[in-house]
Amino acid sequence: RDACILDDPNVAFAWFKERYPGLSTIDENNNILREKISDAKSIGKRVETIRSRIDAHKLNIEKTRKNHAISLISGRGELREQLEKEEKQICDAIASEKVAYKDALEQIRELKGGIEHIQRLIEKNRQKMQLDFDEWYHEMCG
Repeated sequence: RDACILDDPNVAFAWFKERYPGLSTIDENNNILREKISDAKSIGKRVETIRSRIDAHKLNIEKTRKNHAISLISGRGELREQLEKEEKQICDAIASEKVAYKDALEQIRELKGGIEHIQRLIEKNRQKMQLDFDEWYHEMCG
């Protein structure tokens, strides 16, 4: 049976990999990587949502400023204070959204560093497994 395994390097590698002591570490790192990528995607969607809200607020400011200009031209000064208050509220909302946006981008940057680190670990572990297999296979066939 073992001789049959050694006849085909692909079969031998599969057999070796199933019994490789570092496989659990590779699997664990793959799970962590999937989790971090999922988190990054989720935060990315949140960034897009925040960006959309900021754009909507900017459109509301334009609308409010147009209404303000119209009220000044038409002599309806009583709307002026209300429109200025609305504009300030919208500007405050934009400022708040920008803080959330920057925080989310910072979280993505941190996750990116963690993702890249785990990817390097996985690649290093895979290379080590391949080297260990090559050494084992040559010993068994040599």
